[in-house]
Amino acid sequence: MAFVIKDRVFEYTTTTGTGTLTLAGTKSGYQQFATVGDGNTTYYTIVAENGDWESGIGTYTSSGTTLARTTVLSSSNNNNLVNFAAGTKEVFSSQPAGRAVAVDTLATSTSLGTSNLLAPSQNAVKGYVDSKVEGSPFRNRIMNGDFLINQRRGFDARTLTAPGEYNADRWFHSASQSNKMSSQVINGGSAVGSKNYLRMKTVSAITLGSSDVFSIEQSIEGFNVQDFSLGTAEATQITLSFWVRASQTGTYNVAFRNDGNNRSYVTTYTISTANAWEYKTITINGDTSGTWKNDENIGLKVYFDFGSGSTFTTASPNTWLAGNFVKSTGTNSLITTLNATLDITLVQLEKGGVATPFEYIHVADSLARCERYYQKCYANTRGYAPGPSNEMESAVPLRVLMRATPTTSLLLGIRGNVSSVSILGGNILGARHVLTSAGAGDTYALQEIAVFDAEL
Repeated sequence: MAFVIKDRVFEYTTTTGTGTLTLAGTKSGYQQFATVGDGNTTYYTIVAENGDWESGIGTYTSSGTTLARTTVLSSSNNNNLVNFAAGTKEVFSSQPAGRAVAVDTLATSTSLGTSNLLAPSQNAVKGYVDSKVEGSPFRNRIMNGDFLINQRRGFDARTLTAPGEYNADRWFHSASQSNKMSSQVINGGSAVGSKNYLRMKTVSAITLGSSDVFSIEQSIEGFNVQDFSLGTAEATQITLSFWVRASQTGTYNVAFRNDGNNRSYVTTYTISTANAWEYKTITINGDTSGTWKNDENIGLKVYFDFGSGSTFTTASPNTWLAGNFVKSTGTNSLITTLNATLDITLVQLEKGGVATPFEYIHVADSLARCERYYQKCYANTRGYAPGPSNEMESAVPLRVLMRATPTTSLLLGIRGNVSSVSILGGNILGARHVLTSAGAGDTYALQEIAVFDAEL
């Protein structure tokens, strides 16, 4: 669905609490939110008689004439959802200050990178403008967000039989119980600008236990998010955007966590229409507390929940918490329904409060970025053994500098007159093969795939 802005949109509501608004009509001279279109998103502002207010991005649904409060941008409740009391509230569409571009009348420089070009309230947009002017090739801190790189599994549907494993490169799949959930990269187009998408599916419905977790997530290297300044007073806003399709309507969870899993931010998004692609954006304020890595270790985790137990559930979403939480109370758990599916693609995480268009990069560049964490190298070695039990060493250079010293293994080997072959633990640049000859006077050859794993 699309993001739509219309003029003179104004309605009333008597909805209380923090949930979806039921709209109750407008007054002469104004339009209703229906002009935005079913399933589309738009800016909204809610104002109550007691002075409570909230601005954000909402999703309009024609059935029931409702407006879901998808993303809160600012509010009288410390920029979190407002728990509105009884009474009539005004709801209207207006562009938030933080999403408008304006030139400061005091600007004295023609450089778009200077701090005085935009008014202070425009800092989110300024970050976007700066990145465009600088020609940044790395707006999106998520790797393989379009699921084009798939070194491990191909396009088979794989049931998760271990506590965690990878399917598409950089995407980790958690399953606290085996043979309950499958994941699959589907090649065939999503109709939203992506060739591939990732599907999670329930293959055996369960009743969630307190310590159950089912998810997909990506851990982002600290070097790649160091400018988020997490854990400091200068922590920036962070914006996540993605396309998603689910077999059930309802409220779903996204969580952000640190390396130690002791700082968490859980927030939600709404699926308005079953089995239809919907575009979601989530903006949060960066954490000013806790311990966050800015080196080759995990700097930030992004977690899409498929169903989690009470141990990992919080009643206080939309704020940073001390603890390991990935789900909020009263939200969907697809793992409890047989054959439930969730598809996702074009996932982007960026600095600032603006969801910019997805950053498409060449598939070769995407592969190289993924190979910093996992790569396969093809070795072809030949030699001559003057006698039995003679050894020969050969180097296996890596194509990309790896994040850390990798674990090594042999995925496939076609051996000539070789009695044994081993690959020695290497470093971030490469490793060594050691081959032992089968007999005196033999020539021997080795053709194989060496696997190097330095995932976070």
